[in-house]
Parts: sequence; C-alpha cells; structure tokens
Amino acid sequence: PDQALITTFGGYVGDANAVAFSPDGQVLATGDAASWGLGGARLWSVLKQVEIARFPDDIVSLAYSPHGEFIATGSWQSIKIWSIKDQQTVVDLRGHKLPVYSLVFSPDGQKLASGSGDGTMIIWDMHLSRGTAIDLTRNVFTQWSKIKQNRLLPNYPNPFNPETWIPFEIARDTNVTIQIFSQ
Repeated sequence: PDQALITTFGGYVGDANAVAFSPDGQVLATGDAASWGLGGARLWSVLKQVEIARFPDDIVSLAYSPHGEFIATGSWQSIKIWSIKDQQTVVDLRGHKLPVYSLVFSPDGQKLASGSGDGTMIIWDMHLSRGTAIDLTRNVFTQWSKIKQNRLLPNYPNPFNPETWIPFEIARDTNVTIQIFSQ
C-alpha cells in the first residue's frame, strides 16, 4: 500500500522525543525536553493541524489516559498528571531518581506504570497518588541479552553532576570493587 505524508508539526527548541494520539485519534500530544525550561508537551489538532494547548515542563515521555481526560508527562525525576480541560497539573508524582523514559496507563485508567533510567518501574495507583516500586536494577541487562564482556558505560547524567551514576556490565557473577580517586 502507498503511504503519504499527512503533515509535519514543528517549532521545537529541543528534541521532539515523545508522541501519543488521544484515544479518539483527534489530538496528537508531542513532547520535548529543551534546555532553559523551554520544553513542554503540546497538543495538536490532527484535523486542523494547529497547536491547541501547551503544558510547560521538560518532557522525556508522555501518555494519554484511556478516556482522554488526562495526560501524563515524564521528566527528569517526576511525573505530572495534567487535566487537558483545565490545562493544569492535577498531581506531581515523585519516586524516580533519573529520567522517566516510559509511561503507560492501564486500560481502565486506574494505574499508571512508569519506567526510569534508574532501573526502576513504579506502578502508581491513580486514586491514591501512591506507587509501588519494582526494582529492576538486579537483572536489567540480562533481561534482554546475555552480556558477553565486562564494560564500563558512560556516566549519567553528566560528569559535572555530583550525583552521577556510573553504569557497568559484568559478564559473569563476581565481586566488584569501585575506587574513586580525586584529581
């Protein structure tokens, strides 16, 4: 079958790194994590191809609630639930230590699952605004493939942050000693 470009939405300062259609397909939510607080989630009318709302925050991930009343946005360490009607934050969920890379509502909208670069997934009860953490750090690498060699990975988020994470992969069970030296 032939595919055709329908439209292109633009005007981002940073990366356009999250997209989701509303449940009825009439609105497209997009998100970017620009520096200096210029990022945000934007809602676009698919039919009219214009921006219809904006939610200011640095967006790493986003998800629509199943009934289309709310949008969840993940940022560097928190999740915000926004009322689409009021364009206001309903709740600010905190529990991750690194960026929230993935969000998904349960089909009934009662729960929200979030996944983070800190190796945790949290399932949030949307009525209580409280989460249950599931720690994935112990098996996060071996879940996907067998590690073939030891590797030291780039630190995160950057070398100048005093709370930098230094991830590594170990090919087999072993004791690890980490030594930190000053300059």
